[in-house]
Amino acid sequence: MKNKKTIILVSALAVILISAAVALGFVFSKQHKHKKHKKPHTTAVEEVEGNTSFDGIDVSHYQGTIDWKKVALYENIQFVYIKATQGTTFTDKQYSYNIRQARQNGLKVGSYHYFSHQTPARKQFEHFQEVAKKAEQDLIPMVDVEVPLAELKKKKMSLSAFQDSLQLFMNLCKNYYGEYPMIYATNRSYNELCGERFLNYHLYIGRYGSNEPVICHTSKKHTIWQYSEKGNLKGIPQPVDLSRFANGTTIKDILLK
Repeated sequence: MKNKKTIILVSALAVILISAAVALGFVFSKQHKHKKHKKPHTTAVEEVEGNTSFDGIDVSHYQGTIDWKKVALYENIQFVYIKATQGTTFTDKQYSYNIRQARQNGLKVGSYHYFSHQTPARKQFEHFQEVAKKAEQDLIPMVDVEVPLAELKKKKMSLSAFQDSLQLFMNLCKNYYGEYPMIYATNRSYNELCGERFLNYHLYIGRYGSNEPVICHTSKKHTIWQYSEKGNLKGIPQPVDLSRFANGTTIKDILLK
């Protein structure tokens, strides 16, 4: 009888131990299965939507209030162009903040002026010069040329008169900044408005997609190609233009000496 009780106790203990082992195994298996794995480290560049092989950006108040500390984490950004002025009276409301913060965070910056066909080139330059101080520039200035050809015709302004006005603005920039400005234009607006007369200057050409700019059906190459308007970068609330250097062109070509 005593042996029988002992056998029963041993059997019960064995069942308890086996049940406990099974329970522990289940818990361990469940924890292991649902264990959160850390995401692989990714650089800021890898998190840009679309193409990641860009060298620089251009911004204005349209991008909102930019967190330049976050933007500076994109190690491939070699240049930033910031809108300063337009015509003879307009100053971009984010310009002072953008250029100060971008430079403080180690980015090389340049300023651009949106050129108007409705006001004198000299007065436009004076306005640009007053806002875009030479001492605050790392890069050569830039002039944005995007006037629809139809607007010139509407104002009864000849193409040669427009080009003369643009040339005066560029000459005045050269006198003050020490370098001619780079010309920004869409592929179409450059070909229509600037043509072969301005081929000797640095060109920053916008043509979205995979096809590079074709300038006046010549072999002339752009300096910078703006290939996307849909960049999504951390620190910039709104989509931003992405650009890259042409083959054989580097940041040295646009540094303000």
